[in-house]
Amino acid sequence: MATTYNTLTGRTIALVENFTEDDLEKVSKHLLAGRTHISHPLFFPEMMLHMIMKGLNDKVRIPEELAFFLEERRTGLGRVKGSKKEQRVMREWEANGRTIWDWGDEEFRQATTRVNRFKTTVAYLERRFGFAKQLSVRLLEGLEELSNCGFGEGEEKGGDAKSGRGKLHEQIEQLKWMFKERIRNRQLLLENYEMQMHCMQKRTENLITVLYTVLSQIDTKNQVSMAQTNLQIAQAVRSDSIPMRTIAYVTLIFLPGAFIATIFGTNFFALDPKTGALITAPSFWYFWAIAIPLTIFILLVWNYWVYCERKEAEELARVVKNTAAVSMDQPIGQTGNDLVLGDTRERNGKLGWLMKRLGSSEVRSHEMLEGQKVEV
Repeated sequence: MATTYNTLTGRTIALVENFTEDDLEKVSKHLLAGRTHISHPLFFPEMMLHMIMKGLNDKVRIPEELAFFLEERRTGLGRVKGSKKEQRVMREWEANGRTIWDWGDEEFRQATTRVNRFKTTVAYLERRFGFAKQLSVRLLEGLEELSNCGFGEGEEKGGDAKSGRGKLHEQIEQLKWMFKERIRNRQLLLENYEMQMHCMQKRTENLITVLYTVLSQIDTKNQVSMAQTNLQIAQAVRSDSIPMRTIAYVTLIFLPGAFIATIFGTNFFALDPKTGALITAPSFWYFWAIAIPLTIFILLVWNYWVYCERKEAEELARVVKNTAAVSMDQPIGQTGNDLVLGDTRERNGKLGWLMKRLGSSEVRSHEMLEGQKVEV
């Protein structure tokens, strides 16, 4: 906004940007209401100061603060009642017995978004109220300058003392105290608005702290519940392992004897009916010729299978590590060169292939752990 005043014609010329039809209608109403003082040089700037303050206070500050107070009540911090509609919402909310400890992830996300948006509004209002305060200071300085200009000193002798600039000077002196009082009152209101914004800034930070603290405590409680569940699973696994160890011990005790009995029970051994001596068949070496190579082959296959599983696990860990490194080094929205993107796609493809290679038992274990989420 820029204004200029012509002392000869008593007219003010103003350049105002971003004016809407509604703003023009309001300006017309204010001009009509103050037409008795419209020729004063500071009438239009003082009117614009009033419109700026009223617009910021009525359209921005009060509605946003009422919404914030409702948010405080939902978290259990505030006691401001708000509008009738908001009171009805709060009564329904409190009738359900829900508190901030019963919120879900979506409610926390929405509340955090609303509070941070209000924090941005507070910063905007602080800047706009600061501008309005500077404008009021400039208007007071301009009012003092007008009083000291001496518009009537250039009147010719014998002329009409109340005509031209002399009449303007007299009008300025008559309205000086009225404009001065009005501008000072607006300064006091602006100071109160600024103090209110400082207070709301602290309350906003306090509410954000409460939201994150409660969310952190809920997460901690969930982690404790998860730890207890994992402990129960570990105890169940340990309880199941006791019978398995018992079976293994019994097998170790009876396996050597069972193995010897199996060998002697084959057709390679027989008893002499006359002497009762043990007779070994000449072809007994066939048993060892087949059993030993077969055992060695099975051990080799088993070791190769373990080696392949270990290599797949190492490859999975390497791909995950490299993919994470590329994700951290390559910002979102930055393409980089085709080689890096090609390597990343190749890693992602390998990662998907390796994840498919996981057995159904691992998938079931993952689903079981995911299903252990505890609602607080």
